[in-house]
Amino acid sequence: MLSESGVAQSSGDIARQAQLVSAGVRRALHELVGAGIVRSLGTGPRKLNQLDWAHPLAGPLTALFDAERARVDGVFTAIREIVSDFRPAPLAVWVEGPVAVERDGLGDPIIVGVLAESGTLPYTTRALQTALASVETVHDVTIEVLHRTPEELEATTAEERAALGRSIVLLGSPPSTFPPLGATRPVPRPAASQPYDHQEAQAFALAAAISEKLRDDPTTIRRARRHVARRLETASPTEAVELEEWDHILRTMPVARLRRFLVDQGPRATRLRQNLPFVDVLTPHEREAALS
Repeated sequence: MLSESGVAQSSGDIARQAQLVSAGVRRALHELVGAGIVRSLGTGPRKLNQLDWAHPLAGPLTALFDAERARVDGVFTAIREIVSDFRPAPLAVWVEGPVAVERDGLGDPIIVGVLAESGTLPYTTRALQTALASVETVHDVTIEVLHRTPEELEATTAEERAALGRSIVLLGSPPSTFPPLGATRPVPRPAASQPYDHQEAQAFALAAAISEKLRDDPTTIRRARRHVARRLETASPTEAVELEEWDHILRTMPVARLRRFLVDQGPRATRLRQNLPFVDVLTPHEREAALS
């Protein structure tokens, strides 16, 4: 905030702009002043804080913030180009969730919401997820495609509609502008927001164990790809779609991102955990320990 504005600001102003807790901002400023990167001006409630542009780290830090901003812009531009050329065109596409409101943490996925008619939605969701894989590879991000039908969107609650109002529109109209047609009714939520059932709990436990194993043995990925190749030879069309998705993930995701993806609670990771290609890389003892 101090680098971007270039002017002195109070800790309260910084906290509001950065959407951080005031006490945490004050502690951070205390450390930055001690390090000499920030200058404290005045005393008491009117005390202001200013980046010391003469400090040797002022330039590199500003360049770092500029590079991160450019990276984010590049990711959104790449996603927007793909969805703009996608056929058949969805009714609307947007980014929602923590990334849209700039509250995401390290490794959080970019949630791309897609509005399409129910008849074309399954194809649109799978095809768009595949098309966006190139963005994941180039920019080292994880993208989750979250599908909605007009009926589901029309049935959203006031709270859900307010959240959608903070989304970033990539194609079509903002999702919050689609008017409700009547009384709201429950809308099925993504699997990750439902309480874990026994099957998902087991799948998550196995995925967590596999994630730990990947840290010490990256060759696990090659074994998983061989497993996928064998299963594709006899897989049904439905299973083949998910196996091909796994194959692409195993070929393109860096180990660190793959480890995070295995235990991610978003809808895509939750769905794919039901068809883990890694299970045979765990020893019977490791499998038993994970499920105990």
